Amino acid sequence: MLKYAAACVPSKIEENEHLDLFQNFGQYEKFALHTGVERRRVASEGQTASDLCLEAAEKLLKELGGKKKIMDLYKFEEKFFSLFEVTPRHEVHGSVHFKTLEEWDSMMALETIAMVDEEFDVELNGDDIRYAKTVTELFEIVQSRVNE
Repeated sequence: MLKYAAACVPSKIEENEHLDLFQNFGQYEKFALHTGVERRRVASEGQTASDLCLEAAEKLLKELGGKKKIMDLYKFEEKFFSLFEVTPRHEVHGSVHFKTLEEWDSMMALETIAMVDEEFDVELNGDDIRYAKTVTELFEIVQSRVNE
């Protein structure tokens, strides 16, 4: 499992001796001696920890036989969350009753139907939205129609 965790590690390496934090090489040597840290990994511009973790998870799932339902749920949550303007990300997850979110309204339902059609090539209708209580239930409706 460590090889999958390693996929979360950025590939770019920078030497700590060049940090502005150290006023001279002696300070760097003291730091390196006490911490054992001589270099650090740095994410690319615009790359987030989520991006790195997603890459690691995709590698793991691919090697485990491609069971991607969990990953697909994560991607669905991300696309669903992108519809919201002020709702914090941590409030949009699989078990949330999405119709109780403050931003949810009839316009958001229409945007959800349009997003699912555009991103997943699946047609939802009002009944689908009405009967789904959680993000996971909505995802399962979409998932069931992906290969129809």
